[in-house]
Order: sequence, then structure tokens, then C-alpha cells
Amino acid sequence: MDISFFIHPVDMSRILKRLRKKITEVQSEIMEREEKGLIRDPVLEIAYRDLEVLRDKFQSAQERMFRFGLYLTIYGDTQEELRETETI
Repeated sequence: MDISFFIHPVDMSRILKRLRKKITEVQSEIMEREEKGLIRDPVLEIAYRDLEVLRDKFQSAQERMFRFGLYLTIYGDTQEELRETETI
């Protein structure tokens, strides 16, 4: 059996762009609820705060994102051997 894994850094500018968009969406929803006079939603406020913290960490290079791939190669001379190995 062979085990391989690959780790590739993700382009942070793309991540930050998507993160900014999500922050704007959550912030907009919070403001919309306030304008309608609805009670505040703690889940939205926590999400907003968490997104801001994550963005700050990405911008200051305290955090990075990576793509991770794990590949297992199983060898066998026959289909039966592969099936037996598969069930272990």
C-alpha cells in the first residue's frame, strides 16, 4: 500500500475576497434585522465577530489556508485480493 499526501497553499487574495463578501452579507443581515425592529440574533453577531477575527488573522499572516489531498493506493494481483484488503 502506498500513502501520499499533498499540501498546497491557497491564494489568500481569493480567500480574503470571499471572506469580505461573507462579512458584508452577515453585516447586512444584522442591520436589516435592526431596521425591522427584530430582536438581535446572537448567532449572526457571533458569526460576524468570528469572520472579522479570521480576516484579521489572514491579513496579518497569523493564519494560512492550504488544500490537502490524501491518496491511498492499494495493490493486489486479483480483484479478490483487492476486495480482501479493502475490508480490513
